[in-house]
Amino acid sequence: MIELERLILDISIQFINLPPEEIDNKINDALKRLGKFTKVDRSFLFAISGDKRKMTITHEWCAEGIEPQMEELQNLPLKGLPWLQDKLSKFEIIQVYNLGELPPEAFREKKELIQKSIQSLIIVPMIYKNEFVGFFGLASSKKKGKWLEKEINLLKISADIFVNSLIRKNTERALHDSEEKYRLLVENVNDGIVISQKDKFIFINKKFAEMLGYTHDELIMKDYREIYTQKGVEIIKERGKHRDKGEYVPARYETTFKKKNGTIIDVEANVTIINYKGAPATFAVISDITEKKVLEQRQRELEISLLKKQRLSTFGLFAEGIAHNIIEPLTVIMGRAQMLKSKMPELKEPDII
Repeated sequence: MIELERLILDISIQFINLPPEEIDNKINDALKRLGKFTKVDRSFLFAISGDKRKMTITHEWCAEGIEPQMEELQNLPLKGLPWLQDKLSKFEIIQVYNLGELPPEAFREKKELIQKSIQSLIIVPMIYKNEFVGFFGLASSKKKGKWLEKEINLLKISADIFVNSLIRKNTERALHDSEEKYRLLVENVNDGIVISQKDKFIFINKKFAEMLGYTHDELIMKDYREIYTQKGVEIIKERGKHRDKGEYVPARYETTFKKKNGTIIDVEANVTIINYKGAPATFAVISDITEKKVLEQRQRELEISLLKKQRLSTFGLFAEGIAHNIIEPLTVIMGRAQMLKSKMPELKEPDII
């Protein structure tokens, strides 16, 4: 496990501030290293089309003797693999230990795996701005035991690194005619990457410093708790208590940071504990979700407002129904009384009625 942590850490550091023209080669190298380390036959990345209808393999590594499939796995319709499509659209990790354990509804996927001589695989969705944009996978012609939770978390970090790098590369292609637009967009799509050890930041990338309004030098060796709000510190303590008890602590969680100017921002952290230079350290990918939280709050307020209006409307209809049920029989009674008065003018009862 420690060796895998070191490998992921080394890969992540190589991607930091990597020139876009070198990203494809680094991804291929990373797939090769991960494939060899996990002793699989194939490691790969698939991209999903903008309309979510097709998938295309973009990067692939194959072990010796394994035939590459880059040419034939292009623009494949996702609807042809509905079980896979459903799982990935829900951001679910897909693990297949052996083909016999696949559910009946995955018969098409099973057929494809048999044709490609795959007995086991793990697929990790690549997510960008809460959208499924592709997936990273490892496949083998041999059966494999269940992946450990910590191993899966490390593979998730790899997927995050790949998708952020690819987004950055694709952004440059789309905006090559405008250096300034490209620079601004790259700054917005990159997430913060940070390593802390003994309560201090020992590594940060440019985006993380910008996210908090600091320079790189101001944050290096700074106590990480200084950027947390009181609420954020309490969240850390609570997670630590659960971890000390041996309880499961999710790798992804939401918290709040305090910028240099005092502004509070909401962030999502994808965290794992690693061994760095012989001592425990925290490796994290940080995303600013402040705008997302504001939109969610507005959505909740709108839902409450609509619910109140719906209740008032329902009450009005209810009152209208009651009035109708009272007026209708009274009209009949008054009509009968007037008829009786016309036929028998001497009676006083119709006037009373």
